[in-house]
Amino acid sequence: MKIQLYKNIALSFIVINIWTLYSFFDYYNSVVNDQYNMSSMTLFFNFIESVCAAVAIGILSILLRLTIFKKHKQDILKNNFFYILAGFFNLNLLTIWIISVVMGFLPLKTGALCFMLGISAIAIFILFDVFRKKQMSQLECKQI
Repeated sequence: MKIQLYKNIALSFIVINIWTLYSFFDYYNSVVNDQYNMSSMTLFFNFIESVCAAVAIGILSILLRLTIFKKHKQDILKNNFFYILAGFFNLNLLTIWIISVVMGFLPLKTGALCFMLGISAIAIFILFDVFRKKQMSQLECKQI
């Protein structure tokens, strides 16, 4: 079960890396070819679309965790690729947003701050849920 968790984490990082590379080269392609009038906004819109997709996947995963997979089938969801991807993807977007605000690329507005607090709550809940239970089950096995 631990091996499956590590495989899902590695696959999540690969998917996030592919997404990052696609977003960067899509922006780079639009700037070089000058196809768009607002080519500098392409990367920003890719980021906004990604944030919306990450929030949707994260909320859906958390709702499934709290309703269907509450007690009986916890390990099925916790070793699920999409559950782990949602946690790391939200954490990745939160990191990108924080770096963009600190470097001055994005303004710090109240609406964006509330939205990013929601993303951080999703990421923290999912990652804490995945790793806390794994450590608890390992401690229980050591005690037996």
